[in-house]
Amino acid sequence: MVLVLFRVILFCLVLSSLAGFSAGLRISERLSDVSANTSISGHLFAGSRFIGNFRTCNLKTRIQWPPHPPGLRFLRDDQANGHKFPRHQSIDRWYVAQLVDHQPRIRKISATQWYQQQSDLETVSTQNSIPSIDHAYERWWLKSFFERVIMRPEKCVPLNRLFFEYGPYLQDIFNGVAGPATQAELVGMSQYVNSFFKAEVMGPRHEFTFQRFMSATYAIDRNSKWQGSNERFTIPEKLDRKLGYLERIISGCQVMKIKSMIPYMQITNQRIYGLLRNMDQKLGSKIRRANVGFSAFAPLYKAYMEQLACEKMAVIGHVYRLADQVSRDLRTAGNLRGADTAALSRWRCILERHKEVIARPQSWRFAIDWDWDHRHSRSHVWYDEEMTNVTACIIVA
Repeated sequence: MVLVLFRVILFCLVLSSLAGFSAGLRISERLSDVSANTSISGHLFAGSRFIGNFRTCNLKTRIQWPPHPPGLRFLRDDQANGHKFPRHQSIDRWYVAQLVDHQPRIRKISATQWYQQQSDLETVSTQNSIPSIDHAYERWWLKSFFERVIMRPEKCVPLNRLFFEYGPYLQDIFNGVAGPATQAELVGMSQYVNSFFKAEVMGPRHEFTFQRFMSATYAIDRNSKWQGSNERFTIPEKLDRKLGYLERIISGCQVMKIKSMIPYMQITNQRIYGLLRNMDQKLGSKIRRANVGFSAFAPLYKAYMEQLACEKMAVIGHVYRLADQVSRDLRTAGNLRGADTAALSRWRCILERHKEVIARPQSWRFAIDWDWDHRHSRSHVWYDEEMTNVTACIIVA
């Protein structure tokens, strides 16, 4: 067994010396599959700080997100040891991707190291040398709450009245998102880590993306072909894309293991929940009389965030399921006519490196466990015995 393992490791090392090997590992840069997510984490609404509508409902008054510092400016100020707001000193920074055994791993460096190691950062991706400041609590979560839960076309008029006629309540809520001078639950990281890793697991499309890679479009069976396929993708394309996605979601989970990430999410979430409760208290019976279908905002937000936590943690099961699927795909592909043995060996090495990380769950598996009102009314995710699937998500008061 030891001899076999040694041979596998030796063969992987030989392959890793090939010029195309590390480039093959960085396939996430080339994939159109991630284009839907690259504008999500840290860059949603970047074109405008203002929100003028919730879907089809135009707001009576535009609201705006609290500004936060641009990444490049912050990095320069950081190196110069000067920031406009004292709270900026609390921003956890700088996280980049570093190649370890030809696999990207999350690493923390200083601003000075960023400039010193810029060429090394770019061996992963040019975007890995571009700084960004990211909200730990994703801004789209709050906007999505109002769009998915609160707003209905027929309720647009009464909701506008509640939001604006009795006070600047809606703007107060959105001010609860981390901003420059008041709150700073922000994390500094490279644009690569932000857009290709965190966005993959915290963005709105991760379940859709996972199901697509598990669908018939990416299936490998006895009818699949290595080249000249009548299917949308050949076997090499399917395996490249699946392994690239597996890399991204594992790395995205590792971003969630940054020590400040979930505590910062918790702080922002508690603040927004408190602002919603304050709005409920001030509006009182006006909400019920407005006939919008509910009598308070805060309980709906709490239920929404509990469900969102369940949805986000489902990615843990996705890691196990996708790794198992790729293992089966490799076995099937190896038995088909025209099999490329060198490519199969390369993919097996990549998968084994991913499995080494998966076998250390403490390095990547995370939990979003909201603490409401500091009274330990918390959400819990339960897994099956292999920790491969989320089987239930319940609230324990």
